[in-house]
Amino acid sequence: MAEINTAAAICQKHYSLKDRSSCGRCPLIAHCHTAPGPGQEGLEAWQIKIEQAAREGSHG
Repeated sequence: MAEINTAAAICQKHYSLKDRSSCGRCPLIAHCHTAPGPGQEGLEAWQIKIEQAAREGSHG
Protein backbone atom coordinates (compact mmCIF):
# COMPACT_ATOMS: atom_id res chain seq x y z
CA MET A 1 0.00 0.00 0.00
CA ALA A 2 1.17 3.53 -0.69
CA GLU A 3 2.69 5.59 2.08
CA ILE A 4 0.84 8.76 3.02
CA ASN A 5 3.30 10.51 5.30
CA THR A 6 2.95 14.14 4.18
CA ALA A 7 -0.78 13.94 3.57
CA ALA A 8 -1.34 12.20 6.91
CA ALA A 9 0.51 14.97 8.72
CA ILE A 10 -1.60 17.63 6.99
CA CYS A 11 -4.79 15.71 7.73
CA GLN A 12 -3.86 15.22 11.36
CA LYS A 13 -3.20 18.95 11.69
CA HIS A 14 -6.63 19.92 10.32
CA TYR A 15 -8.95 17.09 11.35
CA SER A 16 -10.22 16.61 14.87
CA LEU A 17 -11.72 13.29 15.91
CA LYS A 18 -13.52 15.03 18.79
CA ASP A 19 -15.70 17.42 16.80
CA ARG A 20 -15.27 16.03 13.26
CA SER A 21 -15.76 19.56 11.96
CA SER A 22 -12.24 20.55 10.97
CA CYS A 23 -12.03 18.56 7.75
CA GLY A 24 -13.62 21.40 5.79
CA ARG A 25 -10.65 23.62 6.56
CA CYS A 26 -8.09 21.10 5.36
CA PRO A 27 -6.29 22.24 2.20
CA LEU A 28 -6.39 18.67 0.83
CA ILE A 29 -10.18 18.30 1.06
CA ALA A 30 -10.73 18.45 -2.70
CA HIS A 31 -8.30 15.57 -3.19
CA CYS A 32 -9.44 13.48 -0.22
CA HIS A 33 -13.13 13.74 -0.99
CA THR A 34 -12.71 12.42 -4.53
CA ALA A 35 -13.89 8.83 -4.62
CA PRO A 36 -11.18 6.24 -5.23
CA GLY A 37 -11.44 3.94 -8.22
CA PRO A 38 -12.60 0.35 -7.90
CA GLY A 39 -10.56 -2.28 -6.12
CA GLN A 40 -7.18 -2.16 -4.45
CA GLU A 41 -5.57 -0.49 -7.48
CA GLY A 42 -8.09 2.34 -7.33
CA LEU A 43 -7.50 2.85 -3.63
CA GLU A 44 -3.73 2.89 -4.05
CA ALA A 45 -3.95 5.36 -6.96
CA TRP A 46 -6.18 7.61 -4.82
CA GLN A 47 -3.67 7.49 -1.96
CA ILE A 48 -0.79 8.31 -4.29
CA LYS A 49 -2.73 11.26 -5.75
CA ILE A 50 -3.36 12.71 -2.29
CA GLU A 51 0.25 12.25 -1.20
CA GLN A 52 1.51 13.82 -4.43
CA ALA A 53 -0.76 16.85 -3.93
CA ALA A 54 0.51 17.23 -0.37
CA ARG A 55 4.15 17.05 -1.41
CA GLU A 56 3.72 19.42 -4.36
CA GLY A 57 2.13 22.03 -2.16
CA SER A 58 -1.07 22.21 -4.17
CA HIS A 59 -2.86 22.21 -0.84
CA GLY A 60 -2.37 25.90 -0.30
